[in-house]
Amino acid sequence: MKRLWASSDGFTVLEILVSVVVVGILAAVTLVSYDGIQQRSRDAARESHVTEMKIALDKYYADNSEFPPACGADGTGCVATNLNAFLEPYEYTIPADPRYEGTADDYQYVRGAPGNSYGIRVTYEARPTCKDGVLINSTWWGVGVPYCSQSGSTIPSIATTSLPVGYLNFPYSTSINVSGSLPISFSLTSGSLPAGVTLNAGSGVISGTPTSFGTFNITVQATNAAGNDTQALTLQISAASPP
Repeated sequence: MKRLWASSDGFTVLEILVSVVVVGILAAVTLVSYDGIQQRSRDAARESHVTEMKIALDKYYADNSEFPPACGADGTGCVATNLNAFLEPYEYTIPADPRYEGTADDYQYVRGAPGNSYGIRVTYEARPTCKDGVLINSTWWGVGVPYCSQSGSTIPSIATTSLPVGYLNFPYSTSINVSGSLPISFSLTSGSLPAGVTLNAGSGVISGTPTSFGTFNITVQATNAAGNDTQALTLQISAASPP
């Protein structure tokens, strides 16, 4: 078989073409690998940024008993850098996203009514976009956006199966005992508490001074990023004086 034309160094044209193709493949693989490393590095920076944001927001809440109203209206999202005016006393500046600064994919913030909840939306590259915060509303940025803490979270489990008796016009307080990954929010899915008594959505404490008596059947739900648990309970309020 006749050899293809050979170059002066002894390589054939076919061998040179094969070498070029191999080099191109190796270059493409290297580029993809490098791009993956860059994405993971930016995602690590995002995780650090969110942790710092949450610390600053907790400090603000401790001093003001609410999270910052940075977006003008509760339930309405805005770019997270709007928080800078509120967090300045804590010597913290909200960073811009390492890739999406100034775009719709930059860090986003929302505060829920009545100011005791908030969410931060983070656009990751090597993992799904997700939302983090306190008492996160599932509808913020759409129900399809998952909670950042969903992976590895433990579903709540309510341990409380009965409630202590309360007395008309006397202060009442008891806690719903629950296990699971924080944060956990509490709500009533059925029934109602007696007038003057409420369920704290953040702590699971049932408290107040009942102004009506009788038997009150309720269903309490505990919810976190991984799921929820419900428990039917009965609160008995006696018209007699406490023993």
